[in-house]
Amino acid sequence: MSRVPYLAGKYKIRMAATTRKKEQRICTCKVLLNGRVAPHVQANIVKEMLKHLMLQRNQIPMAYEQMKYEYERRQCGSAAATSRENGKHKNQQELSSSVYKRLGQLITTVEEQLANIDAVFNLSFVPRVLILLGATAVSPKEVHEIVFSNQASVHDGSLVDLRTKHCVRALMRTLIADSSIWEAKQLPLTNTLLLVRAHRDSGLTWFQPKMSLKGAPSRGQLYRCEIHCGHVENSLGCAGDCSKLLNGNDEHRSDCVHGQGNNKTDNGQATMESVAESDDYIWYQAPVPIKGVQPFAAKAPSASDIWA
Repeated sequence: MSRVPYLAGKYKIRMAATTRKKEQRICTCKVLLNGRVAPHVQANIVKEMLKHLMLQRNQIPMAYEQMKYEYERRQCGSAAATSRENGKHKNQQELSSSVYKRLGQLITTVEEQLANIDAVFNLSFVPRVLILLGATAVSPKEVHEIVFSNQASVHDGSLVDLRTKHCVRALMRTLIADSSIWEAKQLPLTNTLLLVRAHRDSGLTWFQPKMSLKGAPSRGQLYRCEIHCGHVENSLGCAGDCSKLLNGNDEHRSDCVHGQGNNKTDNGQATMESVAESDDYIWYQAPVPIKGVQPFAAKAPSASDIWA
């Protein structure tokens, strides 16, 4: 009889410990682009960000373009050697065929996602993009959010059109200098999930609507990259202060970013943000995740191979 209250109390304590949620840590960096960033340039920014994160978070063995070149080169070399390879070479090729197969699947999936990113930005206004690293979208290990601020500047004819090369260079410079992602622990091989926020009537067919998702997942480390377009001269004064707050409170960081600037730009930005957060915009998820691959290298010759 004395065991029942003890077990009940122990059960309650265990339930309280398991249901206690860990507060999500948010790290923010911002990229200032003084000019007009066209939708196709925004699409290229997202694509380069996706490639960078796969390399930085240890999901691919080398830079994506280099990996793609190495894969195509090895495929051409193996095809040319099929006519003269003997049984020993065939066995070595079979041992590495699984690596080439996984690598080919990754490249095919990435190329498909890159092409559909262009289609999304051509069909709809895209205010936010999520790149999730983890098994599922509900409980990822890391959340990388790309926020395009001041989208009203896209229709401002007085601004200078910025090229993709300039924008990507500014993005990479900020990620290397200011982003706290370099301090994070390396992740094991996992899935990379891509989600975009677009209009529900945009006509997207490849991306699948995810009605249950209302915002960035609350689990996992959140890294937010804010890309400010248009007239950003007034925001340059707070750039240093914002970079110092990467590990601080996110509320102070938001006040620093949005607390300056002319009223006309702020009003247009507020209007676009209110439209983007309305029920007309929903999240879409790529149907196929990108599965990370292990580093691959040439097999070292054994003694039997040398003296054969």
